[in-house]
Amino acid sequence: MGPFSTSISIPIFEQLRVNFGLNSLAQVSVAIFFYMFPFAIFQLFTGSFSDIVSKKLVVIAGFTIFIIGQFTILTSIIMKNFILYLLGFLIQGLGYSFINPTVLAILGILSPKSKRGLIMGIYTSVPGIGIILGSNLSRFFASFSWTLIFIIFPLIVILFLIFFIIATKKSQLVGQKPLEHNLEDPNKNHSYKNIFFTTLSQLKTSLNLKIILIGLCGLFTFFTTITITNTINEQLRISLESMEELEIISLVNLILTFTGIISIIMGPITGVFLKRIKEFNMMVIGFAIMLLIIIFSVGNSVFYFLLISTLIYIGSTFIWPALFKITIEIDPDKRGINSGITNMFRFLGYSLVGPFYALLGIPIIYYLVFIFNLVAIINIILIKKLKK
Repeated sequence: MGPFSTSISIPIFEQLRVNFGLNSLAQVSVAIFFYMFPFAIFQLFTGSFSDIVSKKLVVIAGFTIFIIGQFTILTSIIMKNFILYLLGFLIQGLGYSFINPTVLAILGILSPKSKRGLIMGIYTSVPGIGIILGSNLSRFFASFSWTLIFIIFPLIVILFLIFFIIATKKSQLVGQKPLEHNLEDPNKNHSYKNIFFTTLSQLKTSLNLKIILIGLCGLFTFFTTITITNTINEQLRISLESMEELEIISLVNLILTFTGIISIIMGPITGVFLKRIKEFNMMVIGFAIMLLIIIFSVGNSVFYFLLISTLIYIGSTFIWPALFKITIEIDPDKRGINSGITNMFRFLGYSLVGPFYALLGIPIIYYLVFIFNLVAIINIILIKKLKK
């Protein structure tokens, strides 16, 4: 749902800019900050919260909030109110913060250890489906009425919720309330106040240097890939000036679709690689590939932008399954809070692209991303030393 909800907007940045009367495409991309920032921050609490109460109820609550945000966005487009549009994205981000870390923890519960690498690889590929679905639906509706996509999206998310309920129907571990079994005093008042302070206590004990460094690696990975997706619309307009509006939309859709397909294909493959290549080596390979972003702005052909975008997304598929595997194996009893911490960092990277893009512009933002990837490789070396 995360990549879907952002990728539907990227091909139609120009239409959204005109609809809201904004001055630049970068201003439109700031909406993604309003979506991802609350999502990133609240995961610190929702991840640990899901270790205390029913994981299934946490996810269902997240879906409910997310759908409210979608209808707020639809209202903003009809009213042509950009502030309401930003509010809708903020509500969506809050709802998604309940869903994403909890789903990762649920996968840790449902998957056997012997197949965990493969399953994390499949999980890595799923966002690619969101990118493909979102960008293609956006391209399809842009040819006659782009606003219809914001009517269709809530219906798709309701379908996702039904799938989740069916998938977790028979799992007692997903639906039970661990708080009732894990607190030392069975007679203790299990109020929401006590749950909140228990959550804060778990967060305090789990937030150590190792998990912070792992989280920063996720931040740099997402900052790199989302920089590509957020800037591709403007970069194509700069480099290929002779192209018409619908051609630009089609090219953006083509690149997003192709990178989504690569993510789907490479996710399970790199998941299998985890059986033969150590997690830290996998991550170094991924960040080394993503250093190619430094040459992204010098292209002058569709093939060039497609090639560099694809290589950068391939780099990310080496990082994600390794990072997820490390996250859920650091402390099996704290899968929820650990996934919440790492997801907070990595989606903070997602959210910060919009403001940095608006502030720095093209091509300076590409230089910043190059530095981030170098720092990430240094982080990995430090994590390995801490592990020893």
